[in-house]
Amino acid sequence: MRSFLITCMLLLGVGWAHAASVVITIDPENPAPNSQVKLTLVSYDMDVDTSLVIWKVKGKEVKRGLGVRDLTVTTGPSGSSFPVDASLTDSKGNSVITSITVAPQYVQLLWEAVESYVPAFYEGRALPAEGSVVKVTALPDIGQAPASLSYAWYVNDEYLSSSSGAGKQSAFIPLDTLSDSTSIKVRVRSALGGVAENTISLSPHPVMPLVYGYDDILGTLMAHAFGNRIELTNAITLSLEPYYLSTKRGLSSTAQYTWSLDGLPVTPQEQTILSLRPKENSYGVRNLSITTENTRRLLQQAEADMQIVFDTRK
Repeated sequence: MRSFLITCMLLLGVGWAHAASVVITIDPENPAPNSQVKLTLVSYDMDVDTSLVIWKVKGKEVKRGLGVRDLTVTTGPSGSSFPVDASLTDSKGNSVITSITVAPQYVQLLWEAVESYVPAFYEGRALPAEGSVVKVTALPDIGQAPASLSYAWYVNDEYLSSSSGAGKQSAFIPLDTLSDSTSIKVRVRSALGGVAENTISLSPHPVMPLVYGYDDILGTLMAHAFGNRIELTNAITLSLEPYYLSTKRGLSSTAQYTWSLDGLPVTPQEQTILSLRPKENSYGVRNLSITTENTRRLLQQAEADMQIVFDTRK
């Protein structure tokens, strides 16, 4: 978003050796649509505190008084603009007028956890795990085609030169490892001088290995996930769903799943599928543990533990 700053110096009095320099600063520098901004008069030539100040918005006087150096205005929708004028008159009758055009513009940021696993037809959103890569896309509304704009990307206020440049509307950004959140900012500029800026903060989500039943015909039975206890009277096949583990974009080969019963390793039919067949006329309790991790993403490790209570006595 961009606010065009135009300084106009109009000397109306006499006795000045040079024109006084007065500017209006704006905070924030790149205001959002329908938001409040603070305008402040700054001068090194005139004593603003002892001068009569008259503020006008769209040509209409809105505020006046001695030393009234600040004015708060509310921006309009994206693409709109309006002028703000400030006149200063000192005790000697010398006057200066300065102007600014407030023109808010907007950029929306959308993100996608492009590495994170979720089951097919999952209705929720894939969330980024520790150290995973997210794709962030800027959707600017500053009156020009997005491909014609220049994009500057920042992570925790550090400029990403490889991701920035003309037409680079999207950036692939790894989340900070061992950090509670990662700040991602984009500043979009047009050839006409328009600027839009926005920042989002993303936090990592723990990997969530959940265990479901499995059917040879229907596949994983997603209607119900098992808790930490399973009661069996006959054989069962289990399916592990490693929510949010980085398994996409070529990372499936570095995902590892370790199954163990009572601390001893067991070999599943597939990486995420294990069949359990209790002996006939037997009963007891076994402890099943599943460790899920990705060796190329530090701290992406989680464990699912459950008791298998079986009774096949007739």
